[in-house]
Amino acid sequence: MIFIGSGDVRFADNLQHKTGIPVLFVENGDLAEHRSRFERSMRLIGEVCDREQRAQEIIERIDLAVADLQRRTEGIAAVPSVYIGGMNFRIAHGLTGTSAAYPPFRLLGVNNIADSVQTGNTPVKGRFTIDSEALLNADPETLFICQSGLELALHDLQNPLYRSLRAIANKRVYGYRSSLLRCESRYGSG
Repeated sequence: MIFIGSGDVRFADNLQHKTGIPVLFVENGDLAEHRSRFERSMRLIGEVCDREQRAQEIIERIDLAVADLQRRTEGIAAVPSVYIGGMNFRIAHGLTGTSAAYPPFRLLGVNNIADSVQTGNTPVKGRFTIDSEALLNADPETLFICQSGLELALHDLQNPLYRSLRAIANKRVYGYRSSLLRCESRYGSG
């Protein structure tokens, strides 16, 4: 069995035809706004693999972790402004490659400056390239750089304009490995 979380039915059918292995398309979802999709896919995978109990244990463990995050962050008076750059969408992007409605930021209840970007009167959704001027004007307190675009983002940060960002001046810049879902403060202290 091959599980895929992106593409479409035609891609899944083509892959199954070429490999002779059954292909099941599952929705990735996320742990914030689309958690029900994620949980539905976990249950489906558990059913197909005859591991329903294990799938349920994973879902429950995630529910506990999310509840713990919410408990730890509730009542924080000063909600910090944050930004994630170096996001990968199809290819690696530099500092201006970002994401609106970024699930980890949603879970923490922080102010993701990318959420306020609009085209016309419509908020931008998902991953996109923010205008440098919009990033500078928003001036986030904390900056995360995704490992996939780190080299490009570090090159971008050589631009003297970016040195005026509060996050840079206050050394609140952190590398982020999305595949490992962890942060490290190798790129600044904070």
